[in-house]
Amino acid sequence: MRRPLISTLLVVGSSSMLFVLPPSVTYAQSPAVASEYTANLKAARETRVGIAGDKFTINGQPTFLLGVSYFDAVHWRESDLDRLAEHNFNLIRIFLDWRNRGFFDDEGNLTKSEELLALVRAANDRGMVVDVTITGYSKIPRDKAVRAAVRALRNEPNVIFDLQNEHNLGGEAALSHSDIRQLYFIAKAENARAIIFTSNYAAWMRGNTLNPERLTQEVKTGVDLVAPHFTRNPKWYSDTGTRVAQTKEHLRSINRNLPVYVQEDHRNGWRGGEFTKEQFLQAAQEAKANGAAGWVFHTAAGFSLIDREFFAELDATERQVIQKLGSVIFANSTAYNTPGD
Repeated sequence: MRRPLISTLLVVGSSSMLFVLPPSVTYAQSPAVASEYTANLKAARETRVGIAGDKFTINGQPTFLLGVSYFDAVHWRESDLDRLAEHNFNLIRIFLDWRNRGFFDDEGNLTKSEELLALVRAANDRGMVVDVTITGYSKIPRDKAVRAAVRALRNEPNVIFDLQNEHNLGGEAALSHSDIRQLYFIAKAENARAIIFTSNYAAWMRGNTLNPERLTQEVKTGVDLVAPHFTRNPKWYSDTGTRVAQTKEHLRSINRNLPVYVQEDHRNGWRGGEFTKEQFLQAAQEAKANGAAGWVFHTAAGFSLIDREFFAELDATERQVIQKLGSVIFANSTAYNTPGD
């Protein structure tokens, strides 16, 4: 007996979508309609990241990206993603080329593509973007690694790609601006719509002093956004706003109004540094208030997840930060409150 398709109510976050099919339509009569219905359900769950001017968007809406360092993603857990989403985090930053090669082998082949896809899709279902840092300071063939990573994830809408972590560091592993430009075009050849960039450490700003030429050189590589790792000085948290503002002002002056994505700030434990919950909150708030498109809470808790969950690796202060950040950053209904916007 043929059963009519009935109306289905799908709830996504705080929104409801009602897909109604006529009572006369049946599975037997119209497989094309059933297929379209399934496609609509999938689209309703999609988390599509984009860029509009100097802001990130999710499904077309300007959205501040609030993330955490989750480097050891080979050992990811759904429970970690669930808890981060509960605390209003909408991004995780992972490394493909992490300790013991991570998702790659020594030749730059992506050996754990199914595990990577499972993670990215689980994040998508929770409304989360995945910042995929492709290579670190190792000597795997970068062109091969970039090509493999972008190709494997070309159909995943919730991914952005960092070609190399801190490309200006690493001694012999450092990449020049010319190297970055070549890798950028390799990535775009695999997926022209992909968001491609590279991070750096204090490349154009030492302390609070901007070097305009270095920032201009970084932008000329063709990157879709800039991802500074600002200097880790003792007052980094109160300097964040000034650094973001100066970076944005220079980008406007050269007609490149790109997103400024504060991808890696100071963290507890680095060279003995210990900071308070209030200082971390201040850094994130200053970044957003001065026009940053996103900010990542950097922590060593995600460096090794083989034995324990992410939240079990956090120290007491970091747990407080995780619990509070989302409510502080998204306290008002306006996603952005940037002077001059």
